[in-house]
Amino acid sequence: MITKPRICSYIYSLLLFFLLSACEDKAPVPDVVKAPGIRSILDGGNAQQKTGWWPRTAVDSKGNIHMAYCDVTKGDVRYARRNDKGWSIETALHKGAVGKYIGLAVDKNDQPNILFYDQDQKILRFAWQSQPENWQSEQIAWGLEIGMGGELVFDANNKAHAFYYITSGQLIHAQRSAPGEWDKKPLTDAIGSFTVRISVVLKDDVFWISYMDWDLRHSTLYLGKLDGETFTSEEVARRLSPGWRSHLFFVDGEPEIIFTQSVKSQIRWAKRTTKGWQSKLICDNSGNFAATYQPKSKTLFIAYEEYGSGFRDSNVRLLKHENNQWSHYLIDSKGPAGTYLDLAVKDNNDLVLAYYAEPIRGLRIYEEGIEKQSHGQ
Repeated sequence: MITKPRICSYIYSLLLFFLLSACEDKAPVPDVVKAPGIRSILDGGNAQQKTGWWPRTAVDSKGNIHMAYCDVTKGDVRYARRNDKGWSIETALHKGAVGKYIGLAVDKNDQPNILFYDQDQKILRFAWQSQPENWQSEQIAWGLEIGMGGELVFDANNKAHAFYYITSGQLIHAQRSAPGEWDKKPLTDAIGSFTVRISVVLKDDVFWISYMDWDLRHSTLYLGKLDGETFTSEEVARRLSPGWRSHLFFVDGEPEIIFTQSVKSQIRWAKRTTKGWQSKLICDNSGNFAATYQPKSKTLFIAYEEYGSGFRDSNVRLLKHENNQWSHYLIDSKGPAGTYLDLAVKDNNDLVLAYYAEPIRGLRIYEEGIEKQSHGQ
């Protein structure tokens, strides 16, 4: 039997929760309108095949879009590139079941490089394109599900760096010292997951990392700083399981983080203040997003899956924040969609959004600033 004091305490907690929720500082996001760009199918699946998981995108110095993703059924890493002539697609790696936890980066020579987990061999691999349709790869590390949350970054000397979780509960930094040789060290004790997404920014030769640590019940979002051999971190948020996905960027030299808050299915925007880290609600009923910040135009782009009233009502949306104003666009109303998604933005603010769409069991893309192409609807 519940005693009266316990009942009163329970009611008080509920009232406090609803009061705090009512006073929530929420971003003034307008109602959704139809997106102005072009949506199409880049790589469609069928009843027996799924493709388009773990898509990652990047822009090179010439404005070309690079994309890597996994053909789940075949277990292949697929690579796509878009230039002024349109899209081209190839199978980059196909030996065994490969392509989980993909990371993608273009180096200083505008060459694409891919970080991925080889499920058959249980190896985290680094692959590079030596010439068109010719890929080579090498081992970074061995381990069960190694590479969760994998991110690939090149420094000013064109040296590759990988950041990822291992199942023993550590966040790892690996750097390529020579072909086939990777120096690896743990940065901190942190438990990741199969769906975690961290973010890495190289600023003034210092790596900044937004990452999550999970105690198998709740998570905490941290901001880490790797300066040479020294790693430090600070807590950003811990209420209601934050940080399963995060995106770090800098505005006027200060770090800001977009992150998920899983318990309430929210996307939030955290900034460091004189009182510590504070966050603002951007949108509810969502839990999967990709974001990028364009410093030249000072525009923030957030693509996300909105859950709708049920799983089959989910849809893909796009938020833009520019000049202190929000724009809100509907990309795809045919859910379930957006289980896996990523986006890249050119210097002129034209964007490409790639996402897995269950209705076609394949990869859809949304593009702005182009004329309609013939690769499908």
